[in-house]
Amino acid sequence: MCYQDFDLWIKNGMLVTLNESDRIIPQGDLLIKDGRIAHIINLQGELTKIHAKKQIDATNCIILPGLVNGHTHLPMCILRGYSDDLPLIDWLFKHIFPAEARYMNKDTVYWASLLGCIELISSGITIIADGYFFEEQVAAALNEAGIRGILGQGVLDFPTPDVKDPNMSLKVAEEFIIKAKDSYRLITPSIFCHSPITVDEKKLIKAKEICDRYNVPFQIHLSETKEEFTKVLDEKGVTPTAYLKNLGILDQNFIGIHVVHVTDDDINILSQSMANVVCVPESNMKLSSGVCRVFDMIGAGIRPGIGTDSVCSNNNMDLFREMDTLSKLQKVAREDASALTAKDALKMATIWGARALGMGDRIGSLEVGKEADIIIIDTDKPHLYPCYDPYSTLVYSAKGSDVRDVIIGGEVIMEKRRILRLDVHGIMHKIKKITQMITAERLNSMLNHRGL
Repeated sequence: MCYQDFDLWIKNGMLVTLNESDRIIPQGDLLIKDGRIAHIINLQGELTKIHAKKQIDATNCIILPGLVNGHTHLPMCILRGYSDDLPLIDWLFKHIFPAEARYMNKDTVYWASLLGCIELISSGITIIADGYFFEEQVAAALNEAGIRGILGQGVLDFPTPDVKDPNMSLKVAEEFIIKAKDSYRLITPSIFCHSPITVDEKKLIKAKEICDRYNVPFQIHLSETKEEFTKVLDEKGVTPTAYLKNLGILDQNFIGIHVVHVTDDDINILSQSMANVVCVPESNMKLSSGVCRVFDMIGAGIRPGIGTDSVCSNNNMDLFREMDTLSKLQKVAREDASALTAKDALKMATIWGARALGMGDRIGSLEVGKEADIIIIDTDKPHLYPCYDPYSTLVYSAKGSDVRDVIIGGEVIMEKRRILRLDVHGIMHKIKKITQMITAERLNSMLNHRGL
């Protein structure tokens, strides 16, 4: 068999496809043309003569779909380690919100997003679902880096760094959707409502109407804490999930994040409404929010995605660590070692995550016709050897730093650990200047508080 004239030829690797049949090809090639997977070749069964503009040798490597990070607040990379070891409400309202009000502006959001892009690429993440302020700056950074994004302009009931009048938040969000919808090849705009207790009923309904009008996702933190669950139950007489159902918000374009404190009825509501769920295990652990009932959701027909949350509450964006933690956490919570297999954890970070973001027909698996979002893991390392089961190796042994190459939309974004599109040194230089300013201001504030 003869193939010719391709843009990229990835050769001699183990293909973990994550397709409907969970096909694994022990030794195979991928051929990329016009940003899409054109052919998948099993070297054990086909003789080939191939010509391509570029070749990548994947010998001793695993080739798999790019990872899907279903929940981030990317610019918060600049606040990594700013405040730790506190309950969510104290952490958020006493430390993080004030820091955002003081330090977050267009310039900081842009550079902090670029810092986040370096981490995303380095750990094999090819798409994120993000929610924050000045989201047009996040879009600009991702566009520069070549990363896909579902980017939600943040909406709350109180002033934010970019919208001082909360009554204008939906107007700003809609303007962002209109501007971004056709401006970036890899970006899908969205609205991110912070939570059912920080966005009022009318605004939630209006936000969903805007999302439906432009056919873009609606994102929200849902049932993250016991406090949220109890507050909504006391004020509305129903759970947060049932509350959103009653508002007509739950459907296939809905992305609920965290979804920790839910009843059996809530899980059924989410399943029947075809709503999407993204769990965030390490952030929930760090803030002591609880454990998402992922195993029960899968049993009810939900196919959740997985996310890292911001690095303020994680404090990294390594989805390999996240998958490992998630699987083991489900086993502990259920006292069942068979709960949430490595294969299902990997699906949450690939094909299930893609479907949760409304992208399952385009990315998330290695299939002919899909867009070529691909990562290559170098397995020629002691901690990844031997590899009897690639799902086990990827989920329980691998880490982000094992990602050698990253391809997004057929473009090589990282090759042999070298990021190609971004000036990493220049970005780090700018970030150091910003963090030096923040550190100096924090120190002065502490000294003034102590009367020194």
